[in-house]
Amino acid sequence: MSLQTGKETIYRQDFLTSLEKSDQPNWLKDLREKAFVYFTENGFPTVENEDWKYTNIAPMAKESFLLAELSENIEDALESGDLSEPSAAADGLSVNKNELVITNQTPASAGDTDFVFDESKDSILIFANGQFDKKSSKLGAAKDAIILSFSAALKDEKYAEILRAKLGNLIDAEKNAFTALNTAFIGEGILIHLPKNVKIYAPVQLLFTTDEGKVSFPRVLIVADEFSEATFVETYVRSGETQYLTNAVVEISVGTEAKIKHFRVQRESHEAFHISTTAAEVGRGSVYDTTAINLGGKLSRHDVLLKFNAEGGEAFVDGLYFLGEAQHHDTHSVIKHDVPNCTSHQTYKGILNDKSRGVFNGKVFVAVGASGTDGYQSN
Repeated sequence: MSLQTGKETIYRQDFLTSLEKSDQPNWLKDLREKAFVYFTENGFPTVENEDWKYTNIAPMAKESFLLAELSENIEDALESGDLSEPSAAADGLSVNKNELVITNQTPASAGDTDFVFDESKDSILIFANGQFDKKSSKLGAAKDAIILSFSAALKDEKYAEILRAKLGNLIDAEKNAFTALNTAFIGEGILIHLPKNVKIYAPVQLLFTTDEGKVSFPRVLIVADEFSEATFVETYVRSGETQYLTNAVVEISVGTEAKIKHFRVQRESHEAFHISTTAAEVGRGSVYDTTAINLGGKLSRHDVLLKFNAEGGEAFVDGLYFLGEAQHHDTHSVIKHDVPNCTSHQTYKGILNDKSRGVFNGKVFVAVGASGTDGYQSN
C-alpha cells in the first residue's frame, strides 16, 4: 500500500521531506513508511476505541503542533554521534537506590541544572525537541556503556545489526497511532548498549524538553547484554507553562541475568500533552524494576508493555500519579507471561485533587503452558 492512498494529515509533508532527506537504510525507511501509512489511514484514537474510552484526546488532536527544527548545536552532536566531549551539569533533585525525592524547582531550558538528579549529575543525556544534544550532555560514570545516535550506530556493522534486530521489535507500530507516528519520525534517537558483564553503579539520567508549540518524537533503545547492570532515570521537564506535544517511545531489552532499574519522572507543563510508551523484554533469570511517577501534563498517557521471553525472569512495574487542577493521566499496562516460571509485581497508586482525573487499566496475560507464573497486581 502506497502513501498516496493514506488520508491527508498535517504531518504528511514533514514526513515526506524527512524521508527524502534521510540516508537511512532501506529497512528503516520501510519501517517508518509502514508506520506512517497506518497513522494516515487510522488517525488518532477516539473514545470509541476500547483502550481510549476514558481518555478523550480531541483537544490535542485539533492542535497543529509544528515539527521542531534541529538547532546548530544538535546538528553538530548528530554529526559526531557520541559523547566524547561532555560539558558540566550541576545539582538539583536527588535520587538513591530506594527513593526518589521531588522538589518544586522548574528548569528554564534543556540544559538547566535545577532538574538534574544529584547522583546522575556526571552522567546525563540531554534531549532537546526529541534530538540528542551532545554539547549539553555528560558521559561520566556511564563511560563503559556504548551510547550512539542512530546515525552513528548505523555506520557501524555491529550496532547497525542491533538496531535492525531490536528497533520496533517490542512495540507494534501498526496498532497504536502514537507509536506509529513516533516510528514514522524516527530520526536521531539514541542507542544505549551495555556489553556483557558491564555494571554502571551511578544512575544515568535522560532529560527531555520540548519547545512551545512544537511536537517532539524522542526514541530510545536500551540493550543490556547478559550479566550487565545499570539504573536509568528518564525525565520529562518543562521550560515554562507552555503548550506542546511530547510523543516518546523507549524500548528496553534485558538480557540473561541482567538487572535494569528504571525510574521515569514526567513533569511536563500543565498546558502540555504527553503521550509515551515503555516497552521491555525480560530475559532468562533477569530483573527489570521500573517506577513511573506522573506529575505534569494537561493530558498525559503512559503505555507499559512488558513480556517475558525466557524462564526465571522477574519484573517490578510500579507507578504513582499525583494530579491537581483539571489534569488527566491515563496508564495502560500489559504484562505477558509467555514462558513458565516468571514473576511480575505491579503496584499503582494515585492522588487526585481539584477536578483532576486518573485512569488505570492493567492486564496480565498468561499463555498456555506458562506454569509457575506469579502475577501480582494492585491499583
